[in-house]
Amino acid sequence: MQYLPKRSAKYTETGRACSKIRPRRFQVSKRRSKTSLPQKKYKLIVITKGNTADQQNKMRRSGLERYFSHIEIVPDKTEKAYLEITDAMGINTGELMMVGNSFKSDIAPVLRLGGCGVYIPARNTWQHEITEEFDHPNLFRITGFKELTDIL
Repeated sequence: MQYLPKRSAKYTETGRACSKIRPRRFQVSKRRSKTSLPQKKYKLIVITKGNTADQQNKMRRSGLERYFSHIEIVPDKTEKAYLEITDAMGINTGELMMVGNSFKSDIAPVLRLGGCGVYIPARNTWQHEITEEFDHPNLFRITGFKELTDIL
């Protein structure tokens, strides 16, 4: 995995893939939830997959970059990718909480590593993201970002 110096770049590129996911309808609720989270208690990191330029552009357009200490773009969200990120950032996987709308990419790999998953099901799911869901003691299911502060 290649990391850029934190002083000179906010983004880290770990590979390339193609993605056309457009999370525009969630921006307002994300922004409100983010501003209500205790700033010093949590290190907030975005882990997204897809084409680096596309994902960077989406983050810039969203206006959410300023809320995150790091943005990681990977070709695919796998256990190995999460381990590489947590190792590089000095994060114990047992302290990791992933919030996402894909059980396959966001939630299952983190649960298998001993972290917590907060699943916010999407209205529509890409065919390649459909997987069998399972129960887990570290799994929370919520309907929207505003419920996230209740879990924390």
